[in-house]
Amino acid sequence: MGRTEVVTNRSYGPASHELEVSLFGPGYGECVLVHLGSGEWLIIDSCINQYNGGNPALDYLKSLGIDPNEAVKLIVASHWDDDHVRGLSGILEECREASFVRSLALDNMAFIELVESAGVDLTVAKSGVSEFHRILRILMERKNRGAVTIAPIWAGADRRIWHRPDAGEQPSAEVWSLSPSDESVTRSLQSIRVLLAEQSGTKKVIKAPRPNHATTVIWVTVGNVSVLLGGDLEETGGPNTGWTVIVESPGRPRGLAEVLKVPHHGSADADQPRVWDDMLVRQPIAVLAPWSRGSHYLPTDTDRRRICSRTDDAYTTSKPGRPSRRKRPRTVDKTINETVRRIHNLNGPMGHIQLRRSVGEPSALWTVQLMGAARRLC
Repeated sequence: MGRTEVVTNRSYGPASHELEVSLFGPGYGECVLVHLGSGEWLIIDSCINQYNGGNPALDYLKSLGIDPNEAVKLIVASHWDDDHVRGLSGILEECREASFVRSLALDNMAFIELVESAGVDLTVAKSGVSEFHRILRILMERKNRGAVTIAPIWAGADRRIWHRPDAGEQPSAEVWSLSPSDESVTRSLQSIRVLLAEQSGTKKVIKAPRPNHATTVIWVTVGNVSVLLGGDLEETGGPNTGWTVIVESPGRPRGLAEVLKVPHHGSADADQPRVWDDMLVRQPIAVLAPWSRGSHYLPTDTDRRRICSRTDDAYTTSKPGRPSRRKRPRTVDKTINETVRRIHNLNGPMGHIQLRRSVGEPSALWTVQLMGAARRLC
């Protein structure tokens, strides 16, 4: 303990020199929102509030009096799992000036063909593929209208995808993608070709392959403070994929991150001890959004104990475990049907973990505000 201070009832936005990391979930999926300083924001993935049909990141920005269209500079699709991209097309529609970032593993004709197959019948749930069909349709419509568009950014290993220089009181900021590696891209493309062959005009659900080789890990540095946002990257045990290749890469940003968005909802298959030892400060702040489906849930009690053995400053957006069912209002079901077509009632009440820190003071504490169902993990 000693790195954080818990606050309550804070309803104002971050100052220009403050770095903020907000995690929303579990809803349907999870969403990370980062203030990069100077009123500029980054959104990673999407989360739909399954009880009101809204997008919590956009709703939160508007509650602070911030126009997402002007403030959001980057929108990142970390990978194409349905529980990470569902509703991302709505964010893209509203944040018209933001650059769209996606994994290099999704830059191939096989994936585009797989996406196009989802457009045949969007009433059929087809994992994140149908969401990507909507995203590509939005980008194409903008191009055809002659609207001002920003070229997509491809995320791969050791790539600086956004930069703002230091200018007076404006802190410098960088956003890096740390994955996928070259080997991970190759394996992901092989898996996508297999999925495409299996699809063959059917309407069955398209499930993302395991392990997830396509996911993008994001590193953010504002001033002299860094955070590591782990997506759903799993540890494969091989030297050229997973977390091992990131830890050993000479090209990744140096320094130690003070915050970790725990990968893959805290599961053991995403844990690499060297990440904690080589890429994070001692006793970092760890945040996660739990996941559940049927009788399966993450993090398990064993996962929780493992994470808490690394840090006392660990937080979850909701109590882990199998959630109880809760009936949605009819108006919410109508909104869901009109936007994302179908949604599974997967998780319990939604929470919001808000972390803020001044980047101009080396000894400044992180302030933590836990809203909704958010709570300490340990």
